[in-house]
Amino acid sequence: MNRHSLKIWLLSMALVVLSLFEVRAQYNKSYFFWMGREHIIESRYREAIRSLNVLLNVDREAYEGYLLRGIAKYNLEDLLGADADFSRAIDINPVYTMAYQYR
Repeated sequence: MNRHSLKIWLLSMALVVLSLFEVRAQYNKSYFFWMGREHIIESRYREAIRSLNVLLNVDREAYEGYLLRGIAKYNLEDLLGADADFSRAIDINPVYTMAYQYR
């Protein structure tokens, strides 16, 4: 194997290794938060959950996102899911009193 072929082979192996790791695009977290909030205001709870799921997949510590998703689930009569989201918001930020009120 000549030097040029070796470089190409090493580069291709490096790309394969890098592709095995999870790559996340940058998301505008505030966009998904505000879209979820807007959907709740307009009583479009399923759309709110979809937007908030994107936010929460990107930022697992977004306690306000869990609160909003809990409100949407509550309005869809998913009481166990709502309770889990309110509890998660409290676990992340124990002084976030609004989550206690909803739970």
